[in-house]
Amino acid sequence: MEQDMYMKILSLLKEHYDKDPLYFVTSSDLRAKLGVGSVDDIRPYAENLELNRYVYKQEGFFSGMGTNFLLKIRHKGIDALKAGAVEINKECKLHGPEKLKILELLNEKDYYVGKRDIIKATGLDEYDTTLIADEMEYCGLAKRVEATYPAFTLKITDEGKEYLTAAKTLAKK
Repeated sequence: MEQDMYMKILSLLKEHYDKDPLYFVTSSDLRAKLGVGSVDDIRPYAENLELNRYVYKQEGFFSGMGTNFLLKIRHKGIDALKAGAVEINKECKLHGPEKLKILELLNEKDYYVGKRDIIKATGLDEYDTTLIADEMEYCGLAKRVEATYPAFTLKITDEGKEYLTAAKTLAKK
């Protein structure tokens, strides 16, 4: 089932790429073409495709669309379509702009940032901050060091910096 959704998304992105390779496809357009109820239904697939470098993804608030994301297929995605399969080596379960907020904070500080400082800077609650920190560590975007449980500190990794730079570059386009 998941493999099928990844392939459907890549197929729609490839169709768009063949017509106009410079532009992204909105998550709203994908939602409509896939016949799913909400953009959030496809967000996990988009995040995993991005994390595994099958697509470019731009997250943010877009005029007339609200909070949304845009996708564009990469050459690895085209190759996956030819092969008929997507290999998801890294899978993130938490998605969205909150992850980018924390990565930006970690990148600004360039040292370990405590859980309380993250909560204060982002406005997230303690539970969500812990979940996102766990996920970012799992995905290799941040290094986590436990202090006194349940406290922790985070530091951005090189992969996290690349992820953040890519997100910012795409946001400028």
